[in-house]
Amino acid sequence: MDQKGVDMYGPNRSNISTDLKGPLRRRTMKPFSDEGQFKLRLSRDLREWLQAQAQASRRSLTGEIQWRLQKSREQQLAAQQPAK
Repeated sequence: MDQKGVDMYGPNRSNISTDLKGPLRRRTMKPFSDEGQFKLRLSRDLREWLQAQAQASRRSLTGEIQWRLQKSREQQLAAQQPAK
């Protein structure tokens, strides 16, 4: 990082802080909201397929994953409802 606060990833953003404690400097992300974050490992072919589906639906990859998970959840909940 240079003296102007710019590193190889671009200008520092307000959601990124640098932990200066200890021998190694670490970049940590401050949460934007109450939404949780986690890493997800996908095979290359599944990621490419999801990316293509996201582009076709005009969604981000994250938006596509969330949309698909929500639809799956709704289907599962509907299947659990007693038949009338």
